Amino acid sequence: MMSLAEELLTKKGLSLKDLHEEQEEYAETGDKVAIPKDKRPVTKHWNWVGLAIFLYYFGALIYYIIIRATKTLNMGYLGYGILVLLIEIVSSTATIGYAVLLVKYSKSRRTKGLPIAKKGQQPDLDNLAFHVRVLVPCYKESVELVKITVLGAVKAPLPRNTLRTVYLCDDGKVSSWQGPV
Repeated sequence: MMSLAEELLTKKGLSLKDLHEEQEEYAETGDKVAIPKDKRPVTKHWNWVGLAIFLYYFGALIYYIIIRATKTLNMGYLGYGILVLLIEIVSSTATIGYAVLLVKYSKSRRTKGLPIAKKGQQPDLDNLAFHVRVLVPCYKESVELVKITVLGAVKAPLPRNTLRTVYLCDDGKVSSWQGPV
């Protein structure tokens, strides 16, 4: 009789022999099963250039805060200088989320994206399935202009196997439209 872990591994084309201690755990169904790094659906990568940029930024920030606090804090009114320094510190932390994205990012193996064409050739986009969504905003435009824009979006040529959805983002100021699109 197979355990739940062995069943999950079998579904993924793996066996218990494939597992190593240094591998991370992956939870798909609530049960944690170790998946080899080359079989994981999402991989994490380090960006060393991003890490270098972040470390440079962080060092410059620390240097700036030290100089700002020791040399330019009291320029007439101490309370105002402290308030501005605190605002600068809080606003500088807004870049930490961006820095995390620069330093370590995830890449999915399940999304194929666009096909890679051979050198010197165009990819065959006619056999791919896409869904194009067109937003047509309008604000106090005439009915005729909105009609021409929507009809242009509906009749635009698209590759085969492509779905199209046209959204008219109306502000409610356009007079009623009579007739088919």
